[in-house]
Amino acid sequence: MKKIALSMRVISTLEYDEERDAIAHDWMKYLVKLGYLPILIPNIGDEISSYLDNVNPDLIILTGGNDIGESEIRDYSENEIIKYSINNKIPMLGVCRGLQMINIFFGGNIIKIENHSNTIHKINISSELENFYSKELTVNSYHNYGIDSECAGKELKQIAWDEEGYIESMKHEKYPIIGIMWHPERQN
Repeated sequence: MKKIALSMRVISTLEYDEERDAIAHDWMKYLVKLGYLPILIPNIGDEISSYLDNVNPDLIILTGGNDIGESEIRDYSENEIIKYSINNKIPMLGVCRGLQMINIFFGGNIIKIENHSNTIHKINISSELENFYSKELTVNSYHNYGIDSECAGKELKQIAWDEEGYIESMKHEKYPIIGIMWHPERQN
């Protein structure tokens, strides 16, 4: 059974004066249904590499939730996870915030956008993905920040765009890293 390692968001609760790692149940249900073994990656900063060495994942997913800059430990942990993925040649999928983190890691930026949170919209897919998708796809959207062509990171190839021209998917030119702005784990 293939092991998929997932990053987690950081949350706070009113009952306790502490931050906690969390992940939506949708991810676990989705991956189990596909026949994968989900492994959760805690936000532990410098200890990420040794943790992932022990877990030995087949794929790493940087999940959504939390805007970048909202949790310093998550931002730092995910940067370490990206380095680990590259150094160990482990494929990575960035979902929503995950693509944003990948973009920033490779020298890009994100911009505040309107009307993308909790919506459904169409995207256009590049011809190189025609074997997997049609030229146009309808996807969900839950993000407040996006990426336009001027904000795209170095070595990242744009492969999907929404109707306003914002990037919806990119992949690295050399490493097995791809990112999408929609959420495959959510039904809508």
